[in-house]
Amino acid sequence: LREREQRIWSHAIGQFTNEWFSNDGNYRLGSYMVASALRGNCGGNIARIGVMAHEFVHLWGIPDLYDIKKVERREDKGKGIGKFDMMSDPYGIDEKQTHPNHMSPWTKIRSGWLEPIEITGDGLYTIEASAISPSVYVIRDKFPASEY
Repeated sequence: LREREQRIWSHAIGQFTNEWFSNDGNYRLGSYMVASALRGNCGGNIARIGVMAHEFVHLWGIPDLYDIKKVERREDKGKGIGKFDMMSDPYGIDEKQTHPNHMSPWTKIRSGWLEPIEITGDGLYTIEASAISPSVYVIRDKFPASEY
C-alpha cells in the first residue's frame, strides 16, 4: 500500500447529507466524524487540533470552503477563502495545525452563533474583527440570496 493508504484519513459527513439506511432497515447512519488520534502513519505523535476541529464543524452541517474539485484532481490545493476560515484552511497561520484559523462570520452565522446586522442604507459603519466581536454586518440589497 502507498503511505497515504496506510493511515486513517480524517473526514466527516455532516447534516448536509442524507442518512444511510441498511437494506433491511434495521441500521441507519447519519452524521459521523473520523479523525486519527496520532499524526503521520506511525509513531506516537499526537494529532494536532486543526484538522480535528475542521472535521468536527462538518457535523453542524458546515461544508468545506476550499475548492474540492482542485483537491480531487490533485491540482494545487484549492484555497477557497484561504486563512479566513478554518473550513478552508485548518492549518493556521503557521501551517502547524496547533492554532487553527477562526471561523468566518459566514460560518458563525450558519452555525447559529451570530445574527448579522443588515445594512440597508448609506452611512458610516464601524466594525471590529469578527474573532473578538459578535457584531457583523450583512448587505443583502442587490445581491443574490446565496451571497452576503
